[in-house]
Amino acid sequence: MARQGIVMKIEKKTMIVMTDEGDFLQLPLPKAVPALGATIQLDLQVTKKYSRPALVAALLVFVLALSLFNPLLTSQSVASVTFDLPLALELEVDGDNRVTAIKAKDAAAQSLTEQMNLKGQDIYRAANQVVQAACNNLTLGGDGEPAFVVSVMPLKDRRKMKLDRQQLRDHLLQELEQQQFEGYLVVQDTGERSTRLPVEALNNPDETVMERHFPGMWCRVGKGHGDAKGVRLEKGGETKEPEAGRQERGPHHMRHGRGRMSNPVTPP
Repeated sequence: MARQGIVMKIEKKTMIVMTDEGDFLQLPLPKAVPALGATIQLDLQVTKKYSRPALVAALLVFVLALSLFNPLLTSQSVASVTFDLPLALELEVDGDNRVTAIKAKDAAAQSLTEQMNLKGQDIYRAANQVVQAACNNLTLGGDGEPAFVVSVMPLKDRRKMKLDRQQLRDHLLQELEQQQFEGYLVVQDTGERSTRLPVEALNNPDETVMERHFPGMWCRVGKGHGDAKGVRLEKGGETKEPEAGRQERGPHHMRHGRGRMSNPVTPP
């Protein structure tokens, strides 16, 4: 009677196979060497049953081999990078900043991710690929200036997250400039239970809208903004206005992100 088995271990001249009845057999290695984990037809004329310790050892070897071939099987997502605009796409990453899961949340994201192989890639490289694909394939901005809004969120213990918002922002900014993108870039930190800003709020963004919703986490990108890029992101989420971009202010000028007058007027 024909039986089937799964190849659990491959040696120089023999292989260990687990039968469909749970027995472990040592068989001669055929000329066409099967892949580890493959299901094969068994020749029961040559059988050598393995003891229980050998069974456990073979299982461990099999699991180890699978993890070596695909390390993402044992990876655990610790953070997510979500593109809120101009497409809805979430990339989960592990403690080594490798993409472990891809969640397309709209038609644009679904279409783009089908053309890219993002799983297993470094998140900074994967995010650059998303930006490049969006710039080349999507209509950005509508009636107003376009914006890329990206949220970084820990999924579990923040201490396990090695993803750096500032570094991600620098990678995206460089890629957007290479794509000759003109508009806004936001890279924001969000908590585990935070509520993201509705997309409708950014239909016609300007500097006031950006600073109100994303204080210290946005910048201008593109021709005409020079090195300053409007309000510039600094380490720690601070905003800093470049020297070259400063102008003389009147008494009623409100500084971005500070919520106070630079020269308040004393009431009579």
